[in-house]
Amino acid sequence: MDDKWINEVINANSDKGFVRRILDPSTHESIKNDDGTVSSHSMAYSSADGKFFVYPTVVVGPDGKLQRLSSDDAWDNSVKTGNAIAFDDEDRAAFFSKNYKRMWEKDFLIKDHTIESSSSPHIMQVKPQQTQPQQ
Repeated sequence: MDDKWINEVINANSDKGFVRRILDPSTHESIKNDDGTVSSHSMAYSSADGKFFVYPTVVVGPDGKLQRLSSDDAWDNSVKTGNAIAFDDEDRAAFFSKNYKRMWEKDFLIKDHTIESSSSPHIMQVKPQQTQPQQ
């Protein structure tokens, strides 16, 4: 498992709301953590029916603002909304839940777009790749 694998997981799940926020975290303001830092994302994982599911614990609330849920409430929310990614083994779920933010640290390729990190670790620009015309 490496950055390419993270890219593949993100790419395959880009229809999920929390994944779209991973791709463009600037769409919502951050929330303040107890330690004074801020977050726009946080993940957990759980198992059910022999699979492992990664799901957000920071979600968009009914008012359109981010809110932090307890792990149990976040799990219930993900079951209700389908806002989770399934993995066949715990190692993959754990790796993704801890390393998905790597894409904010360097250039990443998502489908036909390049994710370019800005000076802020919480803002990325998604730009179409430049392709050369075929001759």
